[in-house]
Amino acid sequence: MVKSIILVILAVLPTFIIGYYVYKNDKHKEPFRILISLFLFGIVSAIGVIGLSAVLEKLIPILAKDTSIMNIPELFIKVFIEIAFIEELCKWFIIYFLGYKNLEFDETYDIIIYAIFVALGFATIENIIYILRENTIQIAVERAIFSVPAHTAYAIFMSYYLCKAKINRLKGNNKEKRDIVLSIIVPTIAHGIFDFCLFANNDFYLIMFFSFTIILFIMAFQRLRELYKNNASLFSIKRTCKNCGYVFYGLKCPNCNTRQD
Repeated sequence: MVKSIILVILAVLPTFIIGYYVYKNDKHKEPFRILISLFLFGIVSAIGVIGLSAVLEKLIPILAKDTSIMNIPELFIKVFIEIAFIEELCKWFIIYFLGYKNLEFDETYDIIIYAIFVALGFATIENIIYILRENTIQIAVERAIFSVPAHTAYAIFMSYYLCKAKINRLKGNNKEKRDIVLSIIVPTIAHGIFDFCLFANNDFYLIMFFSFTIILFIMAFQRLRELYKNNASLFSIKRTCKNCGYVFYGLKCPNCNTRQD
């Protein structure tokens, strides 16, 4: 009983540490109700992944095999499609519809807060499942050092491109769709490489895993600092009303009162 309590604490502790750090560095705090909602929907996205994975394993039976007995092509498909793509896609839907489309998204740093809280909700429930199943403190420590920060890194890459997409949308150019696609592809590739090197389970891929993880965390932190240092109000972007063609700053056209989302 005591061990189980300790394992649960170790499962949730890294998510709260990361969440607190990111929230603390937000100069203009987001409404707490939104962050709680995003965190809870992050948990829901993990449940969605379980359902989609079960369906995919029915359609492609080789995906139901244990990763330890898969050959390289099978493992590649398993990791990049069933794990990385489905997990990132489920998180992306939450971040896009509850974060990107949110009326509170009025500063460039906001989307990073939204994405990370969704990722932390996902990572928390995943952590609890893994740690209680394995029932070892070693797994709890390993996931605290690698898995939870990795999910945070994927969220940073996702939010980085969603931020660029929002800016391009406000500017009225045609790059928004490209950046939205990249907001799914980039974290999926990063996630896939991370898990593939981990599951391949040999010395060569283990070296690649540690090397890639260091690079991943450095690049994610750089993106985080970039958005933090260059945080700006979306109201400062000049735009053209899609309804009447009036040029203005902000989210609502003062000429025809049409909101530009």
